[in-house]
Amino acid sequence: MKASSQGTYIQSINNVIDYIDKNIQKKLSLEHLAKIAGFSKYHFHRIFSAYMGETLNNFVMRLRAEKVANILCCYPHKSFTEIAFECGFADSAAFTKAFKRRFNLAPNEWVKQKRSVEIQLNKPAMPIFNNIHDIFISASVENLPSYTIAYVRYIGKYAGDVELFTNLFNQLAEWCMLNKVPYQTSTSFCLYHDSIKLTDVNKLRVTVGVEVMPNVEVNNKIGKLVIESARYLVASFKINENQYGYAWRYVFGYLLNDFNVKPASKPSFEMYKPCSLNNGEHYVSICVPLQ
Repeated sequence: MKASSQGTYIQSINNVIDYIDKNIQKKLSLEHLAKIAGFSKYHFHRIFSAYMGETLNNFVMRLRAEKVANILCCYPHKSFTEIAFECGFADSAAFTKAFKRRFNLAPNEWVKQKRSVEIQLNKPAMPIFNNIHDIFISASVENLPSYTIAYVRYIGKYAGDVELFTNLFNQLAEWCMLNKVPYQTSTSFCLYHDSIKLTDVNKLRVTVGVEVMPNVEVNNKIGKLVIESARYLVASFKINENQYGYAWRYVFGYLLNDFNVKPASKPSFEMYKPCSLNNGEHYVSICVPLQ
């Protein structure tokens, strides 16, 4: 496959994935998604499967099942039927089948097993975070504006892979230079679309982006999406490359409970304002969408 064709395919598939993420509760037909991608449904079905490693239908059903599981983690007593319809399942039978296919357990059995594991682990009511104030700056609940970003996306294992993230940001910087986008003075982002506790590591999606004007044109391997305005828990840190995991654990293990808020089933992200620090440290805000 020519590089130009491969780039076009990547952008088309990412456009479809972005649409599915924002419309998971709706009916998503092959015909409509193929139209968004700009291919016939015959070709798009095969292109999507080759690129993603799973069929379009399996991808949608898996995302819906994982979204249900994510909601059940926060609301274990919520009606299965209500959550199923909220996540786009046509009926309870389709929901149960997709959930069991993904987690090898019926929804009620999965919830019971999760509770049992939590009880057996006998975790303390609140984890202890030693030296957190060496990196923690502040936290607040804010209504963030919308952001239009140009992005590159990676699918697979990413945790702790500094070289991977350096490469992704370098791709963005190169595109910005060629398209006269002021990369060094722009806000950049890192979006995490899936739960590391629910999604197989080889299917995890991460999107690295830079804020651009809404009318900026993208092409080939660079996509464009809008992070919608919403209510977020925003936690700011001054950290180095080895402290990200600790900062995220503090947000989900302490701050959400401290602010008495629950995360929404949407991507959380890191936001980097243009600023330089010494000794490999930099400022980052972890932004978690709220119910």
